Amino acid sequence: MLLINSILAALMIIIGCVVYLQVGGIFGAILFSFALLTICSRGYHLYTGRVGLVSISTGIKIWEKFLYCTVILLLNFVFTYLFGTFIRNAGIGVEVAQQMCAAKLAKSALETFVDGLLCGVIMYVAVQIFLENKSVFGILIGVPVFILSGFEHSIADMGYLSIAGYWKQDKVVPFILLVIAGNTLGSIFVALGESVVYGLLKTYGQDDAGSEDSDQY
Repeated sequence: MLLINSILAALMIIIGCVVYLQVGGIFGAILFSFALLTICSRGYHLYTGRVGLVSISTGIKIWEKFLYCTVILLLNFVFTYLFGTFIRNAGIGVEVAQQMCAAKLAKSALETFVDGLLCGVIMYVAVQIFLENKSVFGILIGVPVFILSGFEHSIADMGYLSIAGYWKQDKVVPFILLVIAGNTLGSIFVALGESVVYGLLKTYGQDDAGSEDSDQY
């Protein structure tokens, strides 16, 4: 199921990319949420939605979880490239994608990394709100926030670059690597922060609560 779920996640992201390229603006950013809503509700495998979980203790070795996420990333990349190239050959949204990608590649390395980092934070929070609270609120707000803020989502960027036909540009590989690094660290940072905070609350809350029940994560 890893292969199929990773392919379907890539397909959903490409659909979101096409919708945003065609519609644009706030409405297009909101409609992009369809992609992540479908991915989360159907259990598809998207790298940016899962990488933060590697830092959470589940009985599985961290390196095994990183390897699993790396495979997801590679599959997301390959099939986002294939689907995006198909869209490009169909002539859908190419000029808009080229303008968008030119602006992305003009960013400095630091700006690219920070934009990826902030997107990673948003993605982790949005997915966790969906998984833990059974609420779509995080996705419906989080996705438009990162798009309209100009934050960088590695898998979506792979889609835009493929539709634009920009993979031969010199800056593309460094750009994508910086975005992946930012997405990864942003997501893991929030996950680790939550684990530490809830761990402390659990430990000291139980010590101080006496006969009263403490809040549990």
